Amino acid sequence: MKQWSGTISALVAAVLSVGCATDKAGVSTQSGQSTAVSVPQTSDVRIGVYDSRAIAIAWARSGQHAKVFNAVMGEQKEAAAGGDAARAEQLRKQLELRQLRLHLQGFSNAPVNDALDAVRSQLPEVMARRGVVALAATVDCAPSGVTTVDLTNDIVLLFGPDAATLRMLADLRDTPPLPIEQVAAMPIIK
Repeated sequence: MKQWSGTISALVAAVLSVGCATDKAGVSTQSGQSTAVSVPQTSDVRIGVYDSRAIAIAWARSGQHAKVFNAVMGEQKEAAAGGDAARAEQLRKQLELRQLRLHLQGFSNAPVNDALDAVRSQLPEVMARRGVVALAATVDCAPSGVTTVDLTNDIVLLFGPDAATLRMLADLRDTPPLPIEQVAAMPIIK
């Protein structure tokens, strides 16, 4: 337990420093007011980060996602063919919302929890291999001594991307995320 106490303290301090307002003692708080928590100066805290757009695209183009999508699409077609218009419409709307979610994730920076769920059991091994204690889409601010490690490629590879997907993701690196409002206004294919 003693081995983890410094790391856990540093992680708690990092979480408390989200607002990045710092007082004279160097204690960061969300409101900018001092707290009783001291920020340890350590260099052994590593937090894994990822480009959520890349994760979303790798997920959307994966065989795992295709199975989920095709199951809902098949159920929607069966409902329509069987005369259950209400169920068919409900599933059609579900598919529209799924596409909107993928747009927000792939073009902007909406959370990708659903994509991560598909590979969640493999994330601890990736994190251990890269020596990180936590995983987040971004770290907006952290005290000195906290290092971010980009795990985007490690996570993308868990989805088994094909060459075309990897080319897409390479191009993505040079493109900033679109504003979420712009993505939300994109047309949905019906």
